[in-house]
Amino acid sequence: MYKADIQFCCGERLPLINLLAYGASEGFFGVIASIHTDEYLLLPTNVFFEFIKEEDIQQAQPKTLLISELEPGHRYELVCTTHAGLVRYRMGDVINCTRFLCRADDLVSLPEEPIEIPRIPLISLAYRVGTLLSVFGEKTNEQHLINALQQTVWQWREQGIPVNSYEFASYPRLDVFPAQYVIFLELIEDQEHKIDAQQLQILKNTVNAEVEQELCKANQNYQNSRSSTKLGPLNAILTEIDVHGPGVQSDGVMTNKRTWFQVDVKNAGNRPVQASITDPQGQQNTVSVSIERKAPGEFFCEYDPREPGPHRINVNFDGQPAPNSPYPVNVKSSLASDPTRASDRTKFDVFGRGIEPRGVHIDDIADFYVITGSAGEGIMKPTVTEPDGSQIPCRVRKLNKTTYECDYVPTHATLHTVNITYDGTPVPRSPFLVEVGPKKDSRIRTFGPGLEGGVVGYPAVFVIETHGETGLLDVVIKGPSKVRVERKDNGDGSINVTYWPTAFGKYAVHVLDNGKDIPLSPFMVQIVARTMFAPNKVIAYGAGIERTGQIVHQLNKFTIDTHLAGEAPLHVSAIDQERQSVNVQVSYNGDGTYTCQYTPQTLLYHWIFINFGSVAIPNSPFQIWPIDPSKVHVYGPGVERDVKINNLTHFFVDYKEAGPGNILVVIKDAYRQDVSYNIVCDQDRIFRIEYTPELPGVHFINVLFCDHEIPISPIQVDVESRKPLWSPKQPKIRAYGPGLSRGTVNEPANFIIDTNDADNIQLDIKIEGPSALTIDFQYNDYGRPQVTYYPKVAGNYNINILYAGKHIPGSPFAAIVDLNIQDIRCYGPGICSM
Repeated sequence: MYKADIQFCCGERLPLINLLAYGASEGFFGVIASIHTDEYLLLPTNVFFEFIKEEDIQQAQPKTLLISELEPGHRYELVCTTHAGLVRYRMGDVINCTRFLCRADDLVSLPEEPIEIPRIPLISLAYRVGTLLSVFGEKTNEQHLINALQQTVWQWREQGIPVNSYEFASYPRLDVFPAQYVIFLELIEDQEHKIDAQQLQILKNTVNAEVEQELCKANQNYQNSRSSTKLGPLNAILTEIDVHGPGVQSDGVMTNKRTWFQVDVKNAGNRPVQASITDPQGQQNTVSVSIERKAPGEFFCEYDPREPGPHRINVNFDGQPAPNSPYPVNVKSSLASDPTRASDRTKFDVFGRGIEPRGVHIDDIADFYVITGSAGEGIMKPTVTEPDGSQIPCRVRKLNKTTYECDYVPTHATLHTVNITYDGTPVPRSPFLVEVGPKKDSRIRTFGPGLEGGVVGYPAVFVIETHGETGLLDVVIKGPSKVRVERKDNGDGSINVTYWPTAFGKYAVHVLDNGKDIPLSPFMVQIVARTMFAPNKVIAYGAGIERTGQIVHQLNKFTIDTHLAGEAPLHVSAIDQERQSVNVQVSYNGDGTYTCQYTPQTLLYHWIFINFGSVAIPNSPFQIWPIDPSKVHVYGPGVERDVKINNLTHFFVDYKEAGPGNILVVIKDAYRQDVSYNIVCDQDRIFRIEYTPELPGVHFINVLFCDHEIPISPIQVDVESRKPLWSPKQPKIRAYGPGLSRGTVNEPANFIIDTNDADNIQLDIKIEGPSALTIDFQYNDYGRPQVTYYPKVAGNYNINILYAGKHIPGSPFAAIVDLNIQDIRCYGPGICSM
């Protein structure tokens, strides 16, 4: 690559000497042997080398050779052991042993004496095993390419181009300047829609730019190499594979009559085509296929079926299945065939739990569906047999003109064979082999929208509840594409499962307990193609979907906002722990938001599922646990009579029947001051509250459960003094007057304090109420203190009169201040006389 750069800049006549060395981060392996070649001399003094023959590379434990055992003209994978430790590296470098060292190799010092030169092999790099593309150290791996291609294909789908999936191959092209990546991209169309000529032209015009844009996002090092012009623009080549001919038609092939099909490949380079046939018994070596290359990119294939029944034609291109491969072919007997009938069986579809290879148990209702499509009128007949030939009754119910619902109940744990014929001819893929297992009893249950359907590219969600089962749980999903599965343990015996399908079609979701399907598993799920909506932009909020706090038998609400998500059907459902459905009322508000209401009937936890376009929105399903504050019980001497000041007392709060949540207790004395207390947990969800009242009067005990006050709260407790408030030695002070009980806004309120000649200096007056006010203190004609205050706001006031820091009898006094009716005017034409 560097030589090509220099020649481009300086001209090809400039003599070049290759001074490159052969090295890596694992060690310095060799040096260039001659200025005339690109051959390297290995340095065994730096690294200990071993070699694996090319034909043995894929073996699990291949035999290694020493450097003295190499032979020119052969390829070997390099194995290195460095001085840093006894670690053998297989970096994937495959080398050519070109020849042995000679005196013409002028960059290697050799003795001048005419002695025999030892057999020292020279090597050149052939290729590297693996999927790493790296020209200038950008190290583009397979996942980088997959991410880039996946994003590009999703964009095409959103543009309406029916691309279902893809296959690709890539290599770095080094014979051009600057070097570039070449990607052969094979697009697989939807089964029901094809890419038309206009769409294909759009793809050809945009594929290079769109794939490279996504690859730059996926690999920053590749973007840096492109920005510095070290790498040339990516070249993505759309390969076109067309398989056609009577030999791949679902109907019309006869036994003992040779038939053919042709594979046309465009823009795919010189890569091989392979074909094989699977017979009705599942064997691939009973029907041979001859393949003849007629022209570049054209392959003519022939075969001669020997027995009637469903066959599968497998066509691979460069080791990967061709679009729509395998091709189902229903071979008819040449003797019994009716040439006058030409029923179209290309649309046959059979699916359901009852034909899956595993998952059915004794006494299960094993159901499946048969869709005849456009096969025309005929008789659909399913039979289920055990190995000894005995048949099991199979119930058939015709749902419409083309759809049949079938089910059977196996009674023995053994291999069952399900044969499905239409007018006496086996349908595609029939017979189906079903391994029935022993009866399975399990408390594990599953539910959720991800067990019913989903959309390509979006998460499908369901819930597993173990109900105390302790086996090893696993989820295996089989279908048209590989899926990524994530599990989240909720810590309460339930697990949220999320998976991402990447192709539409029917999937079998297996929920396994210790490697065995639980009852009703596998679940058959229909995944549909992606459309123009964004369920990830739907937001749900409100108290109704919080973890707890919803009150049983009361209406709970939450809101769903879809205004940024496009148009798609919204579906909201709820079930409780016993899998009883809970009615959810959904009302559209006209602005892209929905108000949802439901009323929980039990204290069991509930699941709320919110789907937008058959896809779970973020954080769905929502697990909630309703509560019932009325089930909180408060009892004990501390909330009853005979509570004394300065005397430790206690009471109990029992909330074990009220649901999950926390208890909050607030105790206030007669002057609305907080009273401290201690919490002692006697047993599960029963608290013992201890407190010591320090003042007499009515105390208020508030008990809240999940921020909701219980029905009997606040509890009023009358605290009594253990001794008289006034000793005989204390002066008898009393207060009287109208201002101690009532008052009027903006008018003076008066009362008098009779100190009985006590020291007035120790007298203290405080008035508490809804507003600050002015207090006047003066002596009347009898030498007794007269207090006047001026309320400005109506409401309840507490008048505190203390002597020597203690309340006098009756203090605090409760006064009610009313509005001044003189300030109220009423006027208007409605009250005027005519």
